[in-house]
Amino acid sequence: MAQYLRDAVANSHILPGMLLQRLLPGLPAPDTGWPPDLTHLARLVTVIARLENDLLSYRKDERDGAVNACWILAGEYGIEPIQAVPVVLGMINALRVQLDDLTAEVLRCATDPAVTGQAERIVDWVDACYAWFLTVARYGVGSAHT
Repeated sequence: MAQYLRDAVANSHILPGMLLQRLLPGLPAPDTGWPPDLTHLARLVTVIARLENDLLSYRKDERDGAVNACWILAGEYGIEPIQAVPVVLGMINALRVQLDDLTAEVLRCATDPAVTGQAERIVDWVDACYAWFLTVARYGVGSAHT
């Protein structure tokens, strides 16, 4: 599972979006380094998004035989994949608490408004990704309501 989560960060489509977002006025320029806390926030967001994606695509991944956090946990702990769903939910909740705590710390301690602005934009990605996931036909979420 650890490697899967590392790969979630390394292969994320969110991080390039965050880099492009830095072209907006008032945010750290793309060619400048980030403070470590912003990097940590970005990584937390990518892992949360991956795990939420895995829950929303559970049935699709089951049908397609795709790799998913639920199957990885099932293999590691000798349980059925469906039994891993509450574990993944718990992981998401714990990561969201970490994200909220770290965001509050950055907003409280940062002296550069560009850093606080970037922290706020990074956190926006969590709900934006989830909202997007709900609109994508491959997850079958929207079809349940039509």
